[in-house]
Amino acid sequence: AEFLSNVSPAGWWNLNLNYSRFFSEIKDADSEFNGDALKDQTDWTAKIISDFMLPANFKLQMAGNMVGPKISMQKTEETIWSFDAGLQKTILQNGTFMLRVIDMFDTLRKIKTETTGSQISEKTEDTPGRIVSVGLRWNF
Repeated sequence: AEFLSNVSPAGWWNLNLNYSRFFSEIKDADSEFNGDALKDQTDWTAKIISDFMLPANFKLQMAGNMVGPKISMQKTEETIWSFDAGLQKTILQNGTFMLRVIDMFDTLRKIKTETTGSQISEKTEDTPGRIVSVGLRWNF
């Protein structure tokens, strides 16, 4: 199931919302799954994108992303979330200056826990962290 909404609370502001919820199931020829994957789970994702038209030919975009937790009998993955932002400015009529920050709050990491009869292990998959990029585009 998916919910999509695009609203403009003001002429200078556009908001896009997306929420998805789904079920996945791994089936194989055996009666028992012997793999390493998290299986048979209900999962969800959400994304919010907010676009602002600002004075002096500036555009600002902010985006929040979330992926819900994955839970099985022995393994769990915590909710993943991140926040990105971008600023764009038109220069003269041919140029565009861009500034982008990916994972602004340095939160994009996957935390996994596995529980067996003899141990509990926790693993964190981290990303490179906050990334800032600056660019200039010129149309000839």
